[in-house]
Amino acid sequence: MAMEAAPWGPRGGTVASEIDPYAGTMVINLWATWCEPCRAELPDMFKLARRYKQRDVDFIFISYDEDWDTQSALFKQILGAMPREVVLLRDPKAEAGGDQASDSMWARLGATGIPETFFVKDGRVLTKVVGAINWNHPDIQKYLDLLVTR
Repeated sequence: MAMEAAPWGPRGGTVASEIDPYAGTMVINLWATWCEPCRAELPDMFKLARRYKQRDVDFIFISYDEDWDTQSALFKQILGAMPREVVLLRDPKAEAGGDQASDSMWARLGATGIPETFFVKDGRVLTKVVGAINWNHPDIQKYLDLLVTR
């Protein structure tokens, strides 16, 4: 999925109020608490997010859980608290199905399953990875470094 326009709508639209998807680098992860591979990669993703926050990389986690309480309990179990270095969102339109599902981030990103991660630079989806990622692998860090310096 090379250099595909990201699906957030017209320029100036936002994924979350504090994020401008057309400026800078984003890592968007689709996940759920009931997904074991998703849960397994969370601690290392949060460590990486902390490191790259100072380099203006926004990590955005879009959950497919039914409520915030389930996520909150998992974060407290894994991290001891809610993470501050990432943006946490839910995609309730995907859960609703029917006509609303076509307007969900899931549908607009062309997701096929979870976990699924999208690397975005200046409003363009550069890379899509289906499945869990070893966030400690040097190639991931090299790739993020390359995105930040481009």
